[in-house]
Amino acid sequence: MDSWYRDRQHQNELVLLSESGFTTDQLTFQFLEQFIKHTKASPKEQPKLLLMDNHNSHITPEFILLANRNNVIPFSFPAHLTHCMQPCDVGIFQAMKHWHSKAIQCALETLDFEYTISSFLRDLPQVRTQTLKKMTIKHAFEKAGIWPIDRQKVLDKMSKYMKEATPEPPALPELPPPNTPRTTHEFRAKWSNLQPKLQSLQNQLSSPSQQQFDSIERGLQSLLDVSDITRVERDVLYTRITEVVRKKPTIRRKLGNGPLTASYAQGLIEIRDLKEKLNGIKRMQGFRG
Repeated sequence: MDSWYRDRQHQNELVLLSESGFTTDQLTFQFLEQFIKHTKASPKEQPKLLLMDNHNSHITPEFILLANRNNVIPFSFPAHLTHCMQPCDVGIFQAMKHWHSKAIQCALETLDFEYTISSFLRDLPQVRTQTLKKMTIKHAFEKAGIWPIDRQKVLDKMSKYMKEATPEPPALPELPPPNTPRTTHEFRAKWSNLQPKLQSLQNQLSSPSQQQFDSIERGLQSLLDVSDITRVERDVLYTRITEVVRKKPTIRRKLGNGPLTASYAQGLIEIRDLKEKLNGIKRMQGFRG
């Protein structure tokens, strides 16, 4: 891994890794520290606006409080609209992909057929310089409708990405009800209608056959009773499951767009502390039980 970075950096880059390969709360907090450092943000300076999505690591209390202490305003985009509103998605990443492809092409022309992570880190400074030009950044903000403010550009992108409504299939013709009983209630009704006819037939049965018929009828009635009980238990179980699913909080939290304040962070801390106390009480009650 050392070969990735040796002689590939300008000594002021910060490369952070995680065991999962995905961003974490700690990595995002460290990014904010670098943002504050390189933008010279502080309570004495003009406010800095930090545009971001609603990833969980961006809305931790520690992240929000550190930003507020340094006069940084963390402003979140509306959920699921970064592809329409985020300048990086709208106008930066495409240019970066272009210059990255050029770097790979140049490497192939010099017979560097194995383009590795080390190669990428070697070319990254040049790719960044070619991508992050003043006009490119201004164009990205303009294309996203952020500055100058133009909500119509956002609405146009939203309509472009919206899925066309799928026409509903024509309704199927209603089929006549089948003669075969579908429920225990229908079966009992049909069986009751047949009882007068069966009564005349039973008089013609021998004693052993009559006993066998009575046994079958009793067994059938027992199976119908068990079926009714099972159906009731199933309905009760489905009702309970539906209530649990309805009350269970979703994992993906839907947040309103806008600035995240210190009071919001303090509220998150209070909720977290209350949950920890409640869990501690439950554990103590479990030990006592």
